[in-house]
Amino acid sequence: MEEYNKFDWKTNEKWLQYFVNIDIVSAPGVDTELALERVKRRWYKKHVDPNIEFPVEAVPDPPEESAANRSSSTNTSSSTSSNTNSNRNSSTTNNASYNASQNTTYNANQNTLKNILYYPWLVANVFLLLNSLVLIYFGDLSYRYILYCTITTCLINLLTIYGLPQLNKEYWIRIITNDSTYYILLSLVLMSNPMILLVVPILTIYALFNLTSNLVEVLPRRFPSNHPINVKFTSKLFLLNALSMPAYYGAAWLEVSLFPFLFVTVLLGQNSILLFFMYWQFISQRY
Repeated sequence: MEEYNKFDWKTNEKWLQYFVNIDIVSAPGVDTELALERVKRRWYKKHVDPNIEFPVEAVPDPPEESAANRSSSTNTSSSTSSNTNSNRNSSTTNNASYNASQNTTYNANQNTLKNILYYPWLVANVFLLLNSLVLIYFGDLSYRYILYCTITTCLINLLTIYGLPQLNKEYWIRIITNDSTYYILLSLVLMSNPMILLVVPILTIYALFNLTSNLVEVLPRRFPSNHPINVKFTSKLFLLNALSMPAYYGAAWLEVSLFPFLFVTVLLGQNSILLFFMYWQFISQRY
């Protein structure tokens, strides 16, 4: 339970992608906080720690009241109580209806936005991979296209998870602390400096396995099991996606290795000190 209590629900992308697709309706007699907690526990057990055991929480009974107090209370406040309860029930019902409609509208808008942005995200990842393959032929041009594609995919990730920009503090705090934002800023700074080849395999690994993990989920839902696309590609994608964790560890190792490399290039005057401090912030945030 200690790891569960420390889990960062506000910045975990997989949880946030799942959360925007669920609808916990506020209604009379429904404890929305308890319902959300149950959803979190099921998701955590499935995706993070299958062996975790949660304690069974008993719902306490309402306090007992003596017969004398109950009868006197009933005689003195029956009319006031009925009016108050009537107003409270009416208000609760109205609030529940409003919250339910708001949640439904938000989820519908979010799903529409995800559907609109899915194909641009797909194209940007494929284009990034293609430019990684032809980098040796086109050099700096392909390198810049890789950075442009990284900015595009990261921006789409932010919009998919958090929705369109909102005028509230919590929204922007989540945006600022997300890894995608750091990749956008880092890519912008990299564009104003000479090409750093060590960046390319890092971005390529993330693009490749983000793409394969997405297609592994999407293709079986969009095509029948006996469709040629599923028959030919899905099993191969599963095999490729099985290598994702070692590849991500390799990308993380490259990210850390890039830090001393940038320090040396700054001392040699090949890169700006702004890039070094930007990358230091980036590494501090991620590790």
